[in-house]
Amino acid sequence: MKQSKTEKAVFAKLSTQKVELNMIKEIESDSLKVGSIYEGAITSTLAAIKEINSAIQDMERVVKLSQDVLSKGEEVEKLADNIGADLNPSTTNALDQVRIERQIAIQKIKDLNKGKQLIQPR
Repeated sequence: MKQSKTEKAVFAKLSTQKVELNMIKEIESDSLKVGSIYEGAITSTLAAIKEINSAIQDMERVVKLSQDVLSKGEEVEKLADNIGADLNPSTTNALDQVRIERQIAIQKIKDLNKGKQLIQPR
């Protein structure tokens, strides 16, 4: 059975409409996927910010505690000087290590705050 030109035109139009309908369905389906993935990414970003805040708090505790240690170290150094004694090398090494870690913690706080600014959801 041979199709007339009209039938061919109708089938061609229906076929085109079916393709367009499928494309619309794909767009709608994919847009839902985009939204879902985006929401997951925002949730992950907020969790990362929470972890960064926790790390900042830990680094701030390091800075505070190290300052207390260094203050005590200065007192001990003065007392040792007053009696003409030298500090034990392990004490001197411990104070030097605290100074280094304090400086690193201060820099980490700055770096973590910058990182947090970069990933903050808008």
